[in-house]
Amino acid sequence: MPLINPSRVTEIFMDCHWKSDQTAGKSEEQLIAESAVAKTVACYVGFNPATLRQHQKEIAEMLLNLEPDFMESSGANGMTFLRAPLDKNADQWGEQQSADRLIALGMALGWVDFPFPRPAWIALPGSVPYVVVRDKKINEDLEKQDEVR
Repeated sequence: MPLINPSRVTEIFMDCHWKSDQTAGKSEEQLIAESAVAKTVACYVGFNPATLRQHQKEIAEMLLNLEPDFMESSGANGMTFLRAPLDKNADQWGEQQSADRLIALGMALGWVDFPFPRPAWIALPGSVPYVVVRDKKINEDLEKQDEVR
């Protein structure tokens, strides 16, 4: 059984978007400035940072369940996005769209990066990026959050 639920990824992804009652009276410039932004393979999205923080523990758990080579601490410098729909047990948990959404959530929290610039992607397998999960930063951020509570 997969360790990551793609339906839950989508629920969190959608919940972290700005809601109409949160945007009332704000200009587009204000919303952009206040957003936690992620630019992934397929989307460029701005999330409500407060809502994102409410889900950060669950997002962290999902990211840490990706294959070990995605983790910065593995020393592998990331893994191809093509393998992102597989969990650390090599079970397929979703499709590329779900993986892209999880990566967007992680990027917006500062936990996921592309180690190679976008123009270099053409030279990578499938012309898609490698993805690095900053697992040490995830653990540090979660420890800080626990200290605040």
